[in-house]
Amino acid sequence: MIPAELEARIIDLPAADSCRIVIFTRTELRHDRFALRLQSEFPGLVAAWLQVVPASQDIGYLRCATPQRSVEQRLFGDEIERLRKAAYVAPTIVQNPNSTEVIASIKALDPYFILTLGGSIYSKALCACARGLALNQHDGWCPEYRGTNTVYWALYHRDLPKVSNTIHILTDGMDSGPILRRSSACLAVDDTPESCFARSAALGTELMCETVRELIQTKRARIFGQPQLSGYTYIFRHMTDDVMRTIGTDLQRGLIRNEIARRTKF
Repeated sequence: MIPAELEARIIDLPAADSCRIVIFTRTELRHDRFALRLQSEFPGLVAAWLQVVPASQDIGYLRCATPQRSVEQRLFGDEIERLRKAAYVAPTIVQNPNSTEVIASIKALDPYFILTLGGSIYSKALCACARGLALNQHDGWCPEYRGTNTVYWALYHRDLPKVSNTIHILTDGMDSGPILRRSSACLAVDDTPESCFARSAALGTELMCETVRELIQTKRARIFGQPQLSGYTYIFRHMTDDVMRTIGTDLQRGLIRNEIARRTKF
């Protein structure tokens, strides 16, 4: 759950009577689950939920969008419908989370936490709106796998223990802030690249809930600095069709099945 190989330090958070939360997501179902789970876990504390919908989408992002949504509907659909019934904050669409208008509206809410699920680069000005901490859920193993499609890159490198999720302090860099939680997803023998990604996202949301709950209770965080010269930061254009075909071939040949058999052999 914590990156024991990294050096830790303790930071104290400001005292507060109210730990108001502002959430930033995209529009995919895993993002809906993130915002709805936080509302369920912290009743009354979520003050705003902003969905970031850019004017245009990168073609690398769109490549996996349709099969990914189908998998997320299968895995999360029923749970999301249940969570919606108890939700008390509806999403507000914004195109640019770093605009002066959005930042002014966030400052007016005076949030203790800003919580995000990947998808955008957030400015220092936005991160500074959190009186306590701004945190991001990254679908990947930091510091080795930063950036986009990092679950897919772990599969490509046959690095199954790092099909994972990381909770880290949000900065204006790409997944580069100090880490609070990190854990590997539990995979099944029939998983696809899309379901591995969805399982990582579901794990990360539970890690976020656990992290925020502890921070509210203790007002203290144990953080682990990321070595900036190790690991790799992936961007959308790195995820080519050849890479996707290689991942698919490995899974068809039993990459996950063989690894599970190896780890469970007594």
